[in-house]
Amino acid sequence: KLFLAYSFGMTKEGMLKFLKLNTDLIDLENKVERFFGQFVRIEEFKEELYLELYSNSRIASDFGNYRYRKFEGELKSEEKRWCLSQKMQGTASLILKNVILSIKNNYNEIDILIPMHDALLMQVEEDKFDIYKSKIEAIFKKEYKLICPSINPKVSFEPFF
Repeated sequence: KLFLAYSFGMTKEGMLKFLKLNTDLIDLENKVERFFGQFVRIEEFKEELYLELYSNSRIASDFGNYRYRKFEGELKSEEKRWCLSQKMQGTASLILKNVILSIKNNYNEIDILIPMHDALLMQVEEDKFDIYKSKIEAIFKKEYKLICPSINPKVSFEPFF
């Protein structure tokens, strides 16, 4: 939740204000700092994206999907809010699309019912679930690692009722 808030432009200070409702503030500050301490280059990365957006008047996902600026001159706060999100979520959505295509091209027996922004609702015959579970997991991991080779992704399967 912290990373999504950050991706949509919320500052660390804004997160603290949002989260402090029923929590000890010092403990909360420590948790936020520990979380962001895991990503030592994130602020630098975000500044690089701002420079790319300012210089090129657009920001791209890793697959080349662009979002363009509406304004000229210095970046507006609204542009800064969507800049990181465009890079991250634009790339993530295209990874998911590649997963969907790979599943459909390799396993016609799997019905993709609802693609969501970070998940898929699929249907398979109950007695074949275990067979396809490992194949689907492998596809998710392969497509993710093509873009983010140094990160070990987590894939989970949950029943949907």
